[in-house]
Amino acid sequence: MQDIWADFLQFIAALLAPVGSMPLSAPFVAIVSVLVALFTTWATKKFTDVDQSNADMEEIKAWQTKFNEARKAGNQELLEECMADQGRIMKMQGNMMSSRMKPMCITWIPIIAVFGILRALFGGAPVAILPFHVTFLEGFMGTNVDGGFGLYFIWWYMLTSMSLGMMLRKFLGVGTM
Repeated sequence: MQDIWADFLQFIAALLAPVGSMPLSAPFVAIVSVLVALFTTWATKKFTDVDQSNADMEEIKAWQTKFNEARKAGNQELLEECMADQGRIMKMQGNMMSSRMKPMCITWIPIIAVFGILRALFGGAPVAILPFHVTFLEGFMGTNVDGGFGLYFIWWYMLTSMSLGMMLRKFLGVGTM
């Protein structure tokens, strides 16, 4: 029996062949990273109460500051007050963790599919060229090519995803999560 998943990945990679090499590969991966960020941001906004999570996070930070100051100052009364509130804070942190898991459960399989397609499309070929050579990262993050250092797709994706994705999440109001 044939491997249906591998056949599917090869079919999609064949469709995307025009963007499978430079110079179109770099903007294509950047666009994919923005689309994935939009998808995960949508899932976060849809399945998480972002305002409540932000409010809880602020309350937890305030409690941690108060607790650290009480420990540092040796203020036993304030420390006992913080310890009395610790159970509620820990429950709040647990609720935040569980609310963050909901969107991840929804986005996990599509993201795995996207990475499978990108891996089938690009394999071990560089997708973007940095204008300098990075000899100590050769083989791990990319390879030295004419004109600079060629990054493999996963590293270019991570670079664009972290920068563009953070800006996008901040713009859409999910930046602090």
